[in-house]
Amino acid sequence: MSLRITVDIFSGRPNPVVTVEGRQARDLLERMKPGRQLTRGEMAAPEFRLGYRGLIIEQTRVVNRALPRFFRVAAGVIYGPRLAHFTADPDVEEFFAG
Repeated sequence: MSLRITVDIFSGRPNPVVTVEGRQARDLLERMKPGRQLTRGEMAAPEFRLGYRGLIIEQTRVVNRALPRFFRVAAGVIYGPRLAHFTADPDVEEFFAG
């Protein structure tokens, strides 16, 4: 299993990209799995502004079928095709950065 994680932070410059494999990738996906679905009032899309806009996740090998191949995690919420849920671990972005 392999994840390509783009830290969506820059405007006009390439964003940093990290590849995570094996057990670390599985651990991250476990923390990112969908938790409670967002309600209509909670369903704000990530803002497009300067600065940090979340993590863009691409499953590159052995796709975990519980999640889409491409999705975004921002502020403890996972966004993807037919997906707008809180993450199982609300601090997954902080965990990744640590």
